[in-house]
Amino acid sequence: MQNERNLHEDVKVFIEELKIEYKAEFVPKVQTEKKIPQLHWRITLKTNHGVMECDYREGIGHVIGYRPNLAIKSSRTIYEQEEYEMWRKTCETGILYWIGPSRTVYAVGKPNKQPPPKLIDVLYALVMDSDVVSYSTFEDWAESMGYDADSRKAEKIYHACLENFTKLRSVIGGLTIDKLQELYQDY
Repeated sequence: MQNERNLHEDVKVFIEELKIEYKAEFVPKVQTEKKIPQLHWRITLKTNHGVMECDYREGIGHVIGYRPNLAIKSSRTIYEQEEYEMWRKTCETGILYWIGPSRTVYAVGKPNKQPPPKLIDVLYALVMDSDVVSYSTFEDWAESMGYDADSRKAEKIYHACLENFTKLRSVIGGLTIDKLQELYQDY
């Protein structure tokens, strides 16, 4: 555990040295019954080299107070279904809710908003996605990532990863991405 803590500290210290200005803005999105709810964010990273903007998503498990055992719809009680709907509503609006004694849903007092993702986690996702440049073709990448090489959705993800790599490289540099990949290896 001590070694893991040191690794996390090394990552945090390195990120602080980069002096990245970070902003995460919640983006309201209607959540459908067919998909697992997600929190949507618009991320801005700024350094003296430039500015990068990208979309970032977190699963419902990141909602404050979420209980993971409620993921399976068929096993929920009526009260647990209400809780799940409350968390889904948070994913739509960014506002935290609670269910009162009369089973009424209320917005939580101040601060009543879902906290934004941490910079260390956003950078982790971007750096891991940057691995896309290690593959010579989309088909190689798709096979390695478990996607169907004939999927347009997979190809869209591939191109988004390439685009984000290009943006990230222009803001923090290729050598910095390499160093972060090394630091995040056991994150």
